[in-house]
Amino acid sequence: MLLRVISFAAVALATLVAPAGGEESKAPAASEVFDITFGGSLMSDYIYRGISLFARRPAVASSIDVQRGWFYVGGEARSVSLPTNPAAELALTGGIRRTLADIEFDLAATYYYYPGETLTETDRATDYWQADISASRRFADRFTLVGHASYSPNVSHTGAWGSYLAGEFRIDLPKLTLPQGNELGWLLAAELGHADFGNTTLGDYALPSYTH
Repeated sequence: MLLRVISFAAVALATLVAPAGGEESKAPAASEVFDITFGGSLMSDYIYRGISLFARRPAVASSIDVQRGWFYVGGEARSVSLPTNPAAELALTGGIRRTLADIEFDLAATYYYYPGETLTETDRATDYWQADISASRRFADRFTLVGHASYSPNVSHTGAWGSYLAGEFRIDLPKLTLPQGNELGWLLAAELGHADFGNTTLGDYALPSYTH
């Protein structure tokens, strides 16, 4: 389980233009406002679906998310240690978020890009894309239950399809008060997931399925 030691996020909204003299001030509709979130993390390890992608070493990550109405785009950069020695993992995402009956749904497509890979004549670039859908529900202003499913037609460019199903339970812990009234939030999370794969195009063998 990865431990996020430091996590921060800042939200910036589009600046409103002051109305001319005598005009009534009106806030723009939610669909006309860009909600921009920046984030950063320092982790004891970058664990993706139960597997360390940074050789069990401390890793860093940064992210940006821009949302307008239901639609959003985002990007994340993470430390990775893979056989092809890429400089980082870049995840570029676009999708739709919508809350219905207190359940937040998220439908997205993500492209994983690994710049600076060192490839031999038999190696393939690791870049690939996947589709994701998730639903989350918050209870008692402290607990969150999340369901997640994803599918990729070509996991890590191996030629094998991959699917993933998972459930997660989160508990918000009491916040710590910092100087000048700032707060530091903590949470405890547990996840149970299962990954299935098809056959690769190189060697025509099935990647091993697993549960974590």
